[in-house]
Order: sequence, then C-alpha cells, then structure tokens
Amino acid sequence: MLDYLGLCPRNKAVRIFSIRAFCISSPYMRTRQTIKPICDQKKLTLKIDERLKERVRGELGNQGDELQRQRWLDFDFHEPLGESMNSLQKRNISALTDILSQHIGQTILFSTHGAALSAILNFYDDKFGYQNFKRLEMFTPYILKVTFGTNQKVIAQNEVLVIDKSKGLD
Repeated sequence: MLDYLGLCPRNKAVRIFSIRAFCISSPYMRTRQTIKPICDQKKLTLKIDERLKERVRGELGNQGDELQRQRWLDFDFHEPLGESMNSLQKRNISALTDILSQHIGQTILFSTHGAALSAILNFYDDKFGYQNFKRLEMFTPYILKVTFGTNQKVIAQNEVLVIDKSKGLD
C-alpha cells in the first residue's frame, strides 16, 4: 500500500483530469495504484498491457548508478539477467504503437515507470538521455501530456504535473 507521500500526489493528479479517456497501465501495482483514483472518479475502465512493465532488472551488486549510466551510453548493454534499454524501448514502443493505432483521436491516459517512459521519450527524441532520465527519477507522479499527429509522431509535449519527491509535500 502507498504511504501518505505516495497517496497525496495521486489525489492532485485526479483534480487535473476532466476528461474521458482510454486508460492503460503497466501490470505492476505501483502504476495501477497511481492511475486508479482517476479511473475511479471518472468511471473509466483500466486496461493492463504486460508490455508496459518496467525494465527487467538483473544482478546490480553495488553498481546501480554506474550500470544506469552504462545502459544509457549503450542501449544494448544489460547486466547479467537484466534487460537492455533497447529491448525495453522496443517492447514499450510496440505497445504504444498498438494503443495509438486503436485509439486514433482519443485521449489516452498511460501509467508507466520512469525507465519505460524515458525509453519511449528517447525513441521520439534521441536528445532525451541519461540526465533527463535522472531528472524524471525525482518526480512522483510525473504527468506529461504528449500530442501525437496522425502519423504517430510527437507534435507537442507539456509537463502537466511535476511533484519533486525530494522536496516533500506542499
């Protein structure tokens, strides 16, 4: 269960959405718990897509930060038993492409993980890199509005809600 710090930002997220949307999430509990208040309040059905799960973590030892940097320098790199950023990106882009194709012109509310979102953003903008990923790690929740054109290209993006968890609650 989420603690107070986890629940309070989600309640802020509920207040900013006044839309009917197709809602989809990673299968992991944390992402489902993040989007569920919005779905409940707006009476929206939450769909789960296994392809949206977080990167498979391998054996990190005590080198977590160094391995993160290495994965961003080489998208094919992965620790033993782990998943590369390239694999994560392909899996998530496959899911997103299907979702966009099936819901043309609709608002899509998409709940995922930091590395997964970062891999998706990197796909659409190769300048999005390690430093951008590290910035996103500090936000819970992080709500980004992305507008796609008919060709599934990003035509606009805007940070809608950014709560820096290092600063505590307002």
